[in-house]
Amino acid sequence: MWDLKPNRRRKSWRDWLSLRRRRPPRVGAAPRLPHPATRHERGRRSTPALRAGGPPRWASLAARLRGLRLPPVRMLYALAVLWIGLGLLVGGWAMWHAPLREVEVRGNRLLSGQQLAERAGLVAGLPMGTIDPYVLAARMASHPLVRSVDVRRIFPNQVRITVTEREPVARIVFDNGTQGLIDAERVVLDLPSAAPVDREALPLIVGAGALQPPGARLGDTGLLEGLHLLSELYARGLGPVSQVRMDVSSPFQLLLRVPRHAGVLVLPKENPAFALDHYMALSNIDGLALNAARRVDLRLAGEPGRQRVIVAK
Repeated sequence: MWDLKPNRRRKSWRDWLSLRRRRPPRVGAAPRLPHPATRHERGRRSTPALRAGGPPRWASLAARLRGLRLPPVRMLYALAVLWIGLGLLVGGWAMWHAPLREVEVRGNRLLSGQQLAERAGLVAGLPMGTIDPYVLAARMASHPLVRSVDVRRIFPNQVRITVTEREPVARIVFDNGTQGLIDAERVVLDLPSAAPVDREALPLIVGAGALQPPGARLGDTGLLEGLHLLSELYARGLGPVSQVRMDVSSPFQLLLRVPRHAGVLVLPKENPAFALDHYMALSNIDGLALNAARRVDLRLAGEPGRQRVIVAK
């Protein structure tokens, strides 16, 4: 017995490609079968001949293609989608296998672009798809002169490297007499001979301990306070930093030699800038003549807001 209720058919992909609305069933047309309950029954519902025991619909690909009849508008939509997808696939494959032709390096002053490219393992002709920016950044960051690095692939055939280098701030003398360079983070540096750095223009720090390899970080906290103090000497008007000599060998004090001032300034390792401010305030008082003193000890703290000073003539 025929079910006179309208068949609620699910929309297929061919229905979504059409901009026209589906036509309502004509008056007097043969009623449709109810919607099949299982997936196998859906494949046999199209024609009565197939429901009567004919061959399955998926048995013949040619029969399925003959039954696929698309209007011209739907066919144009399908061809456009196919053409765009194929173009994206071919273009992506071509860019992924394109050879590397240019390496751009930014921010380097102590290291050359060729040195960074060789350390990262970049060679001309390398496929762009095989270049991992994170692996290249890790290789270059292991260099003692590199603080941070950013690597980006720029398709179709370019790699851009932006590097931040460690700048030397002081010369350092180890216990065996060997001199080296350190940055503001106490990292030992090994500059190439062609680096544009005037070593003699940097302040000298002695008593740093045993010799350390390039890239090692010195663990003396007093050395860190001394480096912070050196960065503030210009602001306090203590003359050229290139002639400053600092001794950090003692665990409780910093010995500072500054030109045109007292012979030796003895500062505490904890907050030496505070003691140096008091020295600058006292040196401006007429009659004290602190600049002619042989030794000025500023380690002893007096009352709150004051500083007790021991002067040796």
